[in-house]
Amino acid sequence: MSNRKALFICIYESLSNDYNFSLIKYLKERSIEVDYLNFDENTNLNYKEALISLGIRIINIRKNKIRQNKIRHLFNALKYIIVLIRYIVCKNYDYIIAVDYQLNILAFLLKKALFKKYRLVYIIQEMYQYSIKNQIIKQIVLNLDKKAQKDSLCILNRNELRKDYIDRINPSITKKHIVTYNGVYKYTTKYRSYHLRDNINIIYAGSIRFGLLDFLMKIAESFQVNKMRFKLNIYGLNDHELKEWSRIIIERYPEINRKINLNRKVTNENIIRILENTDLGIIYYPNDGFASINELLSAPSKLFELIGQLVPIISYGSAFADKIIKEYKIGIVINKISDIKNIPNKIVEEYPVYIKNLNKMRENNIFVRDKEILKVASFLE
Repeated sequence: MSNRKALFICIYESLSNDYNFSLIKYLKERSIEVDYLNFDENTNLNYKEALISLGIRIINIRKNKIRQNKIRHLFNALKYIIVLIRYIVCKNYDYIIAVDYQLNILAFLLKKALFKKYRLVYIIQEMYQYSIKNQIIKQIVLNLDKKAQKDSLCILNRNELRKDYIDRINPSITKKHIVTYNGVYKYTTKYRSYHLRDNINIIYAGSIRFGLLDFLMKIAESFQVNKMRFKLNIYGLNDHELKEWSRIIIERYPEINRKINLNRKVTNENIIRILENTDLGIIYYPNDGFASINELLSAPSKLFELIGQLVPIISYGSAFADKIIKEYKIGIVINKISDIKNIPNKIVEEYPVYIKNLNKMRENNIFVRDKEILKVASFLE
């Protein structure tokens, strides 16, 4: 067991997804030697230092700076493949852990071409292969992807909605296709009062999507109409958005202008600290007709951050967040915009119930990431 070796491969900022970092840490704890391969620009400095402290070997590839986009992308892809082949040939890994379809297909093809026996652990982080527009290319990619999935030791997905979608396309993988939530790192808030404060702190922290400003202002207006004291804190704006949103709010919403606090994007660590003093969190994933299947079936990381801090949730448009909120009764699901007017009264009535149910989740370690990672153990024996 102590001689087993694994290579973790990715081409994006995959370690910014804490689940992947937790998985690497778990493998190391099980005495599996882990190498991590990525482009240097995609490895966050904080994660890099954390990996090194765990004894993980980082293999960095520097991207070429050729100006022409197509040539640059092709050159960098070939560079990545050459480095990957070199390590696969020299190291004789027991496991290749690959993020998303591109690298899983590549690892599968190299396994066949190089007559290697490594086991493939397939991490589904995004599902862009199912949204390829060219139907001929899409069919070729999906056929190769099915073969890579079938050949893999296990497939790790982030929620049941995505699993069900993929299982319908490739039924042969159902038994080894497991859901491991990118869940709560730990429940750091030990207690939250069952009593809703007189001055309610509301937060939205996430992507700035189409229609978000109008949506948030409707929520703010609903509290204003009900003569409730509140502060709506919005995080994630760039400089242009800060300026434009400030102008719009002053011009169109003068009666609630002073109750809206606009902020740039901050780190997850800072958001966690801010959530300690927050009463309600908002998740906004509208199905505006442009959303891909990847977005429609995603599991928002903010959902688990809010749960981890025992913050009741208002959700609009996220199928997965809506499912969890209804199942555990920890907030409000908005089915249509006209439902917003009912939020203030429902919050006042149901807030103690939401807190009680969030406390139960904390007591039972629901969605705790280390517990989720353990689901992989049986496949690695």
